Amino acid sequence: MSDRNDASEDFKTSRRNAIKGMLTISGLSLLSVLSFGSYIAKERKVVYEKIRIANIKDVPKGTAYTFNYPFSDLNQVDISGPCMLIHLPNGELKAYSSICTHLRCIVRYSEENNIIQCLCHGGKFDPQTGSVLSGPPKRPLPEVNLIVDSNGDVYATGVKIL
Repeated sequence: MSDRNDASEDFKTSRRNAIKGMLTISGLSLLSVLSFGSYIAKERKVVYEKIRIANIKDVPKGTAYTFNYPFSDLNQVDISGPCMLIHLPNGELKAYSSICTHLRCIVRYSEENNIIQCLCHGGKFDPQTGSVLSGPPKRPLPEVNLIVDSNGDVYATGVKIL
């Protein structure tokens, strides 16, 4: 009978060791995925070009002007994307990517409603901040940094991705 108990104990011990081994391997796998994932997810440094968009006289208040600007999108993919320069009714200049953050449709500035809207799925964005007002998008539009020189020339100098 003693041989049977010894065999039973050996079986329990080997099963326990096997479970410990599997948990150890699982833990190490999870640790490697997390550390590799954080390495991949680190934000890259992007050098943006200074590109002349237009002269402020060419964009009347309450209208938008379209242009292309190279930047990294939300997924850190380098693209030269369509953007819009908006001369708000209050005189302020804003520029955003024209690519909707929902499913990458093109957004348009509605001069009548003073709103940025995506015609694909009805998303609406605030032209003052680029933030989502309604619809399926969850993230604001990436904002293009602007400077205006003494001649009234408007330049894109980078992109704020929130």
